[in-house]
Amino acid sequence: MNQNVREQLLGHHLQDAETAWILPFLQVHVIAGKESSVRAVVDAELNKELEQWNEMLKSDAVKLCQENNFNSGFFEGSDSNYVVDAYELKIRLEHILERISLISDAANTDKPSAISASLFIGGALAARSVYTLQHLGITHILCLCANETGQSDSQFPDLYEYKNFSICDEKDSNISELFNEAHDFIDLVEENGGKVLVHCFEGRSRSATVVLAYLMLRK
Repeated sequence: MNQNVREQLLGHHLQDAETAWILPFLQVHVIAGKESSVRAVVDAELNKELEQWNEMLKSDAVKLCQENNFNSGFFEGSDSNYVVDAYELKIRLEHILERISLISDAANTDKPSAISASLFIGGALAARSVYTLQHLGITHILCLCANETGQSDSQFPDLYEYKNFSICDEKDSNISELFNEAHDFIDLVEENGGKVLVHCFEGRSRSATVVLAYLMLRK
C-alpha cells in the first residue's frame, strides 16, 4: 500500500470519526451550554421578582403587622421572613373575621317568645343557639323549614328531640295538612313536662300559623 492510499484511508477514518463522535459531542455540549445560559437568565429573573415581592411585603404587610402588634410566631426577631409574616397575618385576619361572624350571628339571634310555660316560638337562628335553648329549658324542637338550606344539618339530635316538616313559605302552601301531627307533638311534649320550640326560618309566618292554629284548635 503506497503513501497516497494510506493518507486517503486515514482521511476517511477521521471523517467518519468526526461525523459519528466529535460533531455530536460538540453539539450536545453547545446545546447544554445554551440551556445553562437560559436557565441562569430565568433564575435571575425569578430571584429579582422574589426580591420585589419581599420588598413590597416588607413595606406594606410587615408595616401592617407592626401597627396592629402582630408578631411572627415562627421567626421571632428575624428580618428575612416577610413572606412568612405576611402569611401568618393572613391566617390571623381570617380567624378574626370568623370570630366576628360568629359574634354577629349570636347578636342577631332573636330570643324565642314564650306562648305558654311549655310552648315557644322563634326563628332558625334561635333554633341554632344551644346556649339560648338550654337557658330556656327547651327539650323538643318542631321545625317547619327542614327543606331549606342547612336547616336539617344544623340540628342537635343528641340534645333535643326533633319533629321536622318541610312546608314552603308561599301563600298557596297547604299548611293545614300538618296541623294534627304538629299539634299532637306539642301536646305530647306538654304532657311529659317538656318545652317545645316551634320555628320556621324567621319565626313570623309558618311557625306563627301553626302556633295560632294550635291555640284555637286545642286550647
